[in-house]
Amino acid sequence: VVGDNTVIEEGCRIKPNIKIWPAKRVEGGTFLNSSLVWGSRAGNSLFGVDGIGGTVNLELTPEMGAKLGAAYGSLVGEGEPLVLGGDSWHASAMIKEAIAAGLVSAGVKVLDLGQVVTPVTRWAVTELKARGGIHVQVVNEEACSGKIKVFDERGFNLTKNWERKIEQAFFREDFRRIRGSDVGAIVKPPDITALYFNRIAASVNKESIREHGFRLLWLYPSPYLYVNFMPLLRELYCQVVTFSPLRGKINSIGELAESKETIMETMKVTRSQAAFYMDDNAENLAFFDEKGSLVAEEMFTLFISLLLFQKGKGGRVAVPVTTPSAIDKLAGLYEGEVFRTKTSPAALMEEVEPSQFLLSFDALFSLIYILEYAAFRQVSLGELVEMIPAYYLRKKRVPCAWKDKGMVMRRLIEETGKNRIELLDGIKVHYPEGWALVLPDPEKPYYQVYSEGYSAEVADSLTDMYIKKIEDIQKREN
Repeated sequence: VVGDNTVIEEGCRIKPNIKIWPAKRVEGGTFLNSSLVWGSRAGNSLFGVDGIGGTVNLELTPEMGAKLGAAYGSLVGEGEPLVLGGDSWHASAMIKEAIAAGLVSAGVKVLDLGQVVTPVTRWAVTELKARGGIHVQVVNEEACSGKIKVFDERGFNLTKNWERKIEQAFFREDFRRIRGSDVGAIVKPPDITALYFNRIAASVNKESIREHGFRLLWLYPSPYLYVNFMPLLRELYCQVVTFSPLRGKINSIGELAESKETIMETMKVTRSQAAFYMDDNAENLAFFDEKGSLVAEEMFTLFISLLLFQKGKGGRVAVPVTTPSAIDKLAGLYEGEVFRTKTSPAALMEEVEPSQFLLSFDALFSLIYILEYAAFRQVSLGELVEMIPAYYLRKKRVPCAWKDKGMVMRRLIEETGKNRIELLDGIKVHYPEGWALVLPDPEKPYYQVYSEGYSAEVADSLTDMYIKKIEDIQKREN
């Protein structure tokens, strides 16, 4: 049964007795073996750019979690240990329990960490010598969106090859079915969170931080992070004031920037030297220095690259292709090397050194490392930020139907002319006054456009030019 306003693209295979509710899209080449009731589309892919995302009880359901666990467990092998963690969101716990059921059904030994943040799950994979791990977390609680991250034996995001293997097993329901007496066990390791924070404390010069006596403003701390991270900050003699106004949580760096005036006034009242923010799963760190500069996203990448270059001349950093050209100026200044990667976290993880991995994907470690660095060098965060060359980067997104994405990219390449292009990820076109990068969004019907120029006006004009190009190509071809 196929409902009204449903699109079934070419090359699909649909098993008998399947029901497809109205207004759905079945992507080309899909093998549909269960009714499509919830969600808006069916396809051959689970993984996006950074794990498996979706709305809880639409795309991320208990049934889906159990199938994912069975698929990954079947590939890992009977008797092998896998780490499983999740944040404190009730929906995360529901999906996590379903994944655990799927894993043990394939004979996997589940090392259940309980409620933890993502860096703890990554670290536990290597600390407990597991074959991999899964972490379930909230993305936007108001929108009921969550994410499932799957790790390899290094605690890294899976490679594309491994993602495809899991997707094939998932959609074909090619699971190992073992005897009931051989079902895997669920084991709860000792307090892994305490061990993790002890490891951070042991990795830095605590006396340098203590002697400096940092005064910090902590923006929007989650209950888990407050309970577990605050003791370490106090141990380091940091005076910390928390900032959680009635507005509640923020869901983007843009919202954080909008609160700058209030944050800076609070810093002045509390005499704080910096204000820091980390997401509820402690993957991304952002901070305001004492001069009001917001260090986040691309600026944060430049900041940690500066620290790594200063630590040892001739150092190497890996950065996404979206990183501003200021990184090349820093590399030239400190005789360093820059290696650009695709924008996905998995691509970056494959190229970074261990220290850069922690600074890029562990907000808790990053903050302590930055404090130690500033204390040892006797510089403020603002003085370090001022060492980063100025740049003008813009980014916007433009709608593009799924079916048009390939065609739009081909037309852009054809119409580039004599300008130098890079095809590492999307299409990056170089101009005398800057560059523009057009990236297809792997999870949504959009294109992302990044542009950098020698002035804000040039960056804006390059971005707007490619937004118009994408819109015009779609109008012309349709």
